Amino acid sequence: MTVYEKAVIRISEAPVQALIEKDATLKKLITHLGDIEIDIRPYYFKSLVRSIVGQQISFPAAEAVFSRVVELTGHDFTVDKVAQLSDEALLDVGLSRAKVKYTRDLIRCIQSGELDLERLDSLDDQTVLKQLTQVKGIGKWTAEMYLIFTLRRPNILAVDDVALQRVVEWLYQVDRDSRKRVLKEKKALWSPYLSYASFYLWETLSLDLLKYRDLDEAIENRNL
Repeated sequence: MTVYEKAVIRISEAPVQALIEKDATLKKLITHLGDIEIDIRPYYFKSLVRSIVGQQISFPAAEAVFSRVVELTGHDFTVDKVAQLSDEALLDVGLSRAKVKYTRDLIRCIQSGELDLERLDSLDDQTVLKQLTQVKGIGKWTAEMYLIFTLRRPNILAVDDVALQRVVEWLYQVDRDSRKRVLKEKKALWSPYLSYASFYLWETLSLDLLKYRDLDEAIENRNL
């Protein structure tokens, strides 16, 4: 069992078509990119532990450390199995002391009933954010990513996400000081499909389109 599964966002889907109708600049980007593939994290507990492991380290490093944690559980990654691992074992595979502490607090919250992961799917977005951020080591951004990629909520925009801000700066040709404000302003326009807009912005970064001066230059060069 891996953390990720593939999902396809199709340009023909109603949320994507709604974004195309609302925003001419985003329409040009979406039309150019077409269908895109995203990585989702459907496993509730595993997704949160992976987020904790990945804090402040590179993606490859996080993947390596997390895979070693999974191996410690015998690939049976449950709350009880991880709870049985010693602090020393977790430290030995690369977790910091802070991340061990955060993982323990997550387990404590789940086992005590303070956090019911199975029930989160039935709660509204703000309640999920509130419950998750009560766990040590889970901040607003991590909770927002959980809403988007694990619970698959359609209307989440992480305005503090630097990657999204960078793409908005490039796509809408605004200066760095304005990019977060512009991203916030887009919330009303893109709602109720903020997550779908985010998928296309992240894909822009993944494809390294920001190396071009603007979207027109990117399209011209990619169509050669």
